[in-house]
Amino acid sequence: MKKLERVITNDGRQFIESLFEYRVIKQSKITTSKVVMTGMDLKNKKEYKKDYRVYFYTHFKGLANKYAFVLNREEALQVYAACLTEAVGLLGERFPDIEEFKTKKKLQNETSRYIKSMVENGMYLEVNHSVKKVTLNKDKTKYISIDAQSIEAIEDYYRRNDSSFELSDDNRIEPNVREDEMYQFNSLVENFLKSKERVLTNRQLDWYNKLKNVYVAQHDTHMSKSEAFESVGLSLKNFSGYCKRIKERAEEDFAVYGKHKALSAGSREQLHKVFTQFIDVADSDDNLNNIRVNLNRIIKDNYETEQFEIVILDGLSTDEKIEIVRAVKSDKMVSNRILYKIYGNVETYISNNEVVEVEASQVKSTYHEGYLISAEDSKYTNFKMDASGVLRPIEIEGEVG
Repeated sequence: MKKLERVITNDGRQFIESLFEYRVIKQSKITTSKVVMTGMDLKNKKEYKKDYRVYFYTHFKGLANKYAFVLNREEALQVYAACLTEAVGLLGERFPDIEEFKTKKKLQNETSRYIKSMVENGMYLEVNHSVKKVTLNKDKTKYISIDAQSIEAIEDYYRRNDSSFELSDDNRIEPNVREDEMYQFNSLVENFLKSKERVLTNRQLDWYNKLKNVYVAQHDTHMSKSEAFESVGLSLKNFSGYCKRIKERAEEDFAVYGKHKALSAGSREQLHKVFTQFIDVADSDDNLNNIRVNLNRIIKDNYETEQFEIVILDGLSTDEKIEIVRAVKSDKMVSNRILYKIYGNVETYISNNEVVEVEASQVKSTYHEGYLISAEDSKYTNFKMDASGVLRPIEIEGEVG
């Protein structure tokens, strides 16, 4: 792919310089200077109402307000100026003659729309350092946010704070989750694991148990796949036939004894568990401060789930929604007044959405190797990739990543 060259022509330079100016500020005995946008002083003058400098100042102001909880006004102006310069550089020799730009409205609008679009994308990527822009084809561009933290980073934090770190059941991320709820399988696999003694022949069951114990439990000894197969009397050549026969028997057994579950049932059940936990915490006998902390933790841990967000924000004002977003993205907490409103929303949702078993027509597998397959045909442009490599769509509206 040919690398894009960034060239700022003399016309492009004049355009950039016309948007910004240095302003000297005197306070007591101190004199300082700062960069401001020229459109700021022109916006209230009737004759400049449609001036391009006012247009770009208004555009900057909107983006500065959007990212106000991340960047102060001066920082936002620096990022905006850098992104705008980048956009002009990408236009290169295509940037129009500056006098034609000022006088020909159609040319001005076309150029301004391009620069505006590039600046918006650029500011989003500058604010979201973990976001990767991915172009799938000529017409599709997606933004992938990597949401993962290494174990080494967590260990390093504990070392710097003079405390020890060890992975155990005591510091499991979800310490109250029952063992049988830690992993979820599709209906076919779940039926097989519960009934493998019925599904498999004695010889297949013997192979399965031996291979499971050898190849999984002893992986730290660097045993190769062929060595593991050989230890249980199999070979790479006949292993695929072994799996095929087991698959056939598992499907035949499932057709008789299995119970189908809709693909979305798991997510509905999980959402119901989270909301039930929210109510339990709110109604507990713990002190009010601990209750507030725990409710905020539930909100922060689950806010990226679209249905969770929809439920808790229902009926809230814009200011209340902004307070929640700020709490999710920082160390601040949602006020008790808003928590009380969220409690009402959650209680209403639980009473109106009883968890029921939904029968599905067939068992489906959603496994695929390419992590962008799920993003390519999605209506969403922005995605978050969690530590397991799963892409989840997110809507960006006044919030970061």
